[in-house]
Amino acid sequence: MNILGIMVGTNSTAALLKDGCLVACASEERFLRKKNIGIYPSNAVEYCLKEAALNPSDIDIAVFDSITFNYHHWVVDRDGTFSVQDWVREQQQYWKPLLYDKIEVDYYEIFKDKIIPEHYTPEIIRDYIRPGKDIRPLLLRRHLGDGIKKIENSVHYESHHYYGYYMSPFREEKVLSFVIEGWGDGMNASVGIFANGVYKELYKTDLCNIGRLYRYVTLMLGMKPNEHEYKVMGLAGYNTRHQLVWDILADTLYVDGCNFKYRKKPTDHYFWFKERFEGCRFDEIAGGVQKYIETLICDWIRNWIVKTGVRRIVVSGGVAMNIKAMMEVAKLDEVDKIFVAGTGSDESTTIGACYRIYVFHCMETGKVPAAIPLVPNLYLGPAYSHSDIDEALEAYGGEAFIIIKNPVTADDVAKIIAGGNPIARFSGRMEFGARALGNRSILADPRNLNVIRKINQQIKSRDFWMPFAPVVTEERSNDYLLNPKNIQSPHMAIGFETKPLANRDLIAALHQGDLTARPQILEESTNPGYYGLIKAFERLTGVGGLVNTSFNLHGEPIVNTPQDALHVFMKSGLEYLILEDILIYKNHNKS
Repeated sequence: MNILGIMVGTNSTAALLKDGCLVACASEERFLRKKNIGIYPSNAVEYCLKEAALNPSDIDIAVFDSITFNYHHWVVDRDGTFSVQDWVREQQQYWKPLLYDKIEVDYYEIFKDKIIPEHYTPEIIRDYIRPGKDIRPLLLRRHLGDGIKKIENSVHYESHHYYGYYMSPFREEKVLSFVIEGWGDGMNASVGIFANGVYKELYKTDLCNIGRLYRYVTLMLGMKPNEHEYKVMGLAGYNTRHQLVWDILADTLYVDGCNFKYRKKPTDHYFWFKERFEGCRFDEIAGGVQKYIETLICDWIRNWIVKTGVRRIVVSGGVAMNIKAMMEVAKLDEVDKIFVAGTGSDESTTIGACYRIYVFHCMETGKVPAAIPLVPNLYLGPAYSHSDIDEALEAYGGEAFIIIKNPVTADDVAKIIAGGNPIARFSGRMEFGARALGNRSILADPRNLNVIRKINQQIKSRDFWMPFAPVVTEERSNDYLLNPKNIQSPHMAIGFETKPLANRDLIAALHQGDLTARPQILEESTNPGYYGLIKAFERLTGVGGLVNTSFNLHGEPIVNTPQDALHVFMKSGLEYLILEDILIYKNHNKS
């Protein structure tokens, strides 16, 4: 059975499940080079079909990740086109009149400069958007024709649950599944139990506004919502003095047993809090909000574990991207095992929707859902051949760089990194999700704090307070991380406190405020070439890890093609680049 999953929204994405095996998944931003673009993902769909060697007529079911569709946001591609100033304009010109003055305002008139005419024509807006029809099937059939046998919609928050569970190593045991997010099909938190691979809902609510609070605190601090929340989380680690902020927040949302309730419900999550936070320092706001949501999440999850007696858990949804909150959940005495899948935000629902539909198919045909194959890794995007690389190199005419070695060895690369030089690695299939996992990564010496300055100033233009992350081999992880429960973290999805040796060996990859880490714990079977590079560095230095940051320029998606890799290489201060087994060095003597 072939299932094509499609998510149209923040970072539109497509995935393909072939007889229960996840064959491909990629986001449209990687092809169009526009971060978080929210249009129908035609390029991602075509990639998935090509990777699976299928025609549109081979698709049994195409499934969209949600039942409802927020036309306002997607017609203007809010997450792909809005600046911080546009987000403020939305608050001032749309939400404030609507919520405070009870005045209906035409959203499309406010943002008519943002509507993309080739995707949403006046006729489409008139005939589909304003009447509230679901335009997604129309876009799909315009793209692939009428060969698709069946089109369905999946419940958004259930898609999150199925993603979290089927990405995990858990199968036959009962698993308690939590989803916490900004919004989806009318809900923002839910919990249920997976037994033998099938989900049974226990609770859902629209009162858990954790994601929405964090989104608009991000805007209050002058950063872009639905993109820069991780910057607020990074800033939070530098401040522990936030009592005033805590007191304001504690008077609103709270956990009552297994439910979310309000003491005082805010009118909205921007103006209401902005007024009350006036006079608080920016880092106090970040630190207070982070501590508050950690407490809410931990209380809620703890209470559900106690109620159900199920101590093995998975967590998904956009709020699960908060690695510091996941660290606190993992430390709970009530938690025996936890798995947080990589990138639990909305792009992952395209995978979850596929699994949800396939599980229903299994139940109808007598198959056992728990027997669905495990997903070995998140390397689900395109790979490129040596001829693709040669073509990209030839386009530059050899003037911009010189090739040092072909083929390059892991020992060669380890020597460059140990010499204080960050190196970009382009290899194999591109990773799915927000975190680079070695195949589209910039790697550096984790002992050397100067690499932080070099990468920030010459390559990534990152905010100075943002931490980097380490990749460590599985067998060395206990030397560096406090991980008594042996929690798996293959996708950089959980934070960990660190041991003294990490302060020496991995200091450049730790949060400089609290010395925590967001590690990729790498097993050899997951990515042998990447693993071999780290082992070569260990033989040379005794250190079992590297700095790993995504291969992109600030504000751009992670690179996809060899051309993308060369673009970042030439536009940044990078000196070294590996394209598969070719080592490239910049030629500063070119005429």
